[in-house]
Amino acid sequence: DSRLNRGGGGDLQMDATALHYENQKLVQQLEAQKSEMHLLEAKFKELRNEQSSYDNALISLDKMWNQLVDDLILLGVRFGGGLNNLPALDHEELSQESIESCPSEEIFLFMLLKSNNYGKKDDNTLLEFAEEALALRRSATLALMRSLQEAIAAQQARSEYLSLALNGEKSNEDVVVALQNHNDHLKEVIGNVREAISIVNEKHKRYLDEIEAFKSSYSKELQEIKHLSGELEETMAELEESRRKLVILQLQRHGSSLMNMSGPNAVNGAVSADKSSDENMGWGDLKDAVDEAKTLAGNRLLELHETQEDNLILSNQLEDLQ
Repeated sequence: DSRLNRGGGGDLQMDATALHYENQKLVQQLEAQKSEMHLLEAKFKELRNEQSSYDNALISLDKMWNQLVDDLILLGVRFGGGLNNLPALDHEELSQESIESCPSEEIFLFMLLKSNNYGKKDDNTLLEFAEEALALRRSATLALMRSLQEAIAAQQARSEYLSLALNGEKSNEDVVVALQNHNDHLKEVIGNVREAISIVNEKHKRYLDEIEAFKSSYSKELQEIKHLSGELEETMAELEESRRKLVILQLQRHGSSLMNMSGPNAVNGAVSADKSSDENMGWGDLKDAVDEAKTLAGNRLLELHETQEDNLILSNQLEDLQ
């Protein structure tokens, strides 16, 4: 019996040594993984900052370009141009389908390109597509500039003719005709300006409605985040409680195993099957509960992250509209 006990003690010591060695290896692997994770996090943060700077540059360029187009159109109307260019005041936006199919890192680029024709493109194809779309938008802007120049030239010609008529260089009939034409032109310009103002007011009203909708959605998102945060805290508390129970059960189980090994039943190989079955059943149930709690916590955390991302997108859109 004493030899058996000494042999059992030696096996336990060997098992403890092997377990200690395995723990050291796991600790080293964990430290290496932590170091690699920190490097990846730093790289991700750097790339995210670059993406943010890239997006901000595209947003600013798109805003300034839209403002230039609006100014060219409204100045053209002010100088007597027609109403043909007024529809361009309603800048084309990406459709919901295009937003869903477009990679998040390219959304602002396609907003700048004013294109909904997104498809899977490699780098070379995307570059060619961007150059073509920018060239098309640039040509449209140049056309507005030429239209404005023509309107200004026509206005100058009318002003010079009216000036000559009023200075006595034309006959009385020509003066009357010039004044009548000028009045008719002013009436047309006033009508066009009113039409442009109506379109601009309607556009502003639509933007205000969208801003209010975003504010309402933003408030709901904040409430949802608060609710999910509370659920996450409760789940984490339950998970921590389950972890403590698991540790206590492990300690009890190990202590019971040592007591059984030191007793006569361990020497004779007689162990209570019912007790072992009960402990194993409790262990399995608790392990399932912990796994379920972990899964629930992970799902809640994922929902919280998705909600935060949606909230960030809504906030950016709200800032753009403001």
